[in-house]
Amino acid sequence: MLRALIVSWRGIMKFERRAWVYIVGNIFCIFLCIPVITAPIGFAALSYMAYCDLNEPTVYPEYFWVGVRKHWRRGLIMGFANIVIGVMVTVNLSTYTAPTLSNLVLRGVWIVTIAVWLAVQMYLWPLIEAMESPSLWGGVRNAALMLLANPLFSLMLLVVLAILIAVSAALVAPIALLTLSLIANIVNSAVSDRLARYRARGAPDG
Repeated sequence: MLRALIVSWRGIMKFERRAWVYIVGNIFCIFLCIPVITAPIGFAALSYMAYCDLNEPTVYPEYFWVGVRKHWRRGLIMGFANIVIGVMVTVNLSTYTAPTLSNLVLRGVWIVTIAVWLAVQMYLWPLIEAMESPSLWGGVRNAALMLLANPLFSLMLLVVLAILIAVSAALVAPIALLTLSLIANIVNSAVSDRLARYRARGAPDG
């Protein structure tokens, strides 16, 4: 769990070194989030920027639009999936409202379902960037495997991101300027750390 805090700090430091670039990217991403279905495209583009920053000497705002062109199809598919799953969870949570044991269990199942789905997306875009033959299905599969292989690490990372989102929501302004770019840097740092450990142990790439 401590490792998750370390990689989160690394991601924050990456953001700090090129803050103006990520602020511009964050603003672009916010506009893409206004139609909810295109929000994954915006975050995928930010994730592409953060991935390039980890593997290249520098990064520029233009990288955001390169990421958009690279991931717009996958992003739209994820946007549709998010809407479908979101509606399913909302309907089921509003249906099982009576305070019975079975309803409490069913509500718990749906809450866990949406939490796991969000956690998978935490790893998704950095993993797609790291894949030799990138595909959306392969990225989702590898993200689920990474989540299962690193439960405590993932839990702490989710806590860090939840705190970041809560603070940003309370202050309002950071969401427009910082938050999504910070998250992209943190999750790329986390995926890079996990992949480095797998490769050091001789595990095959996904």
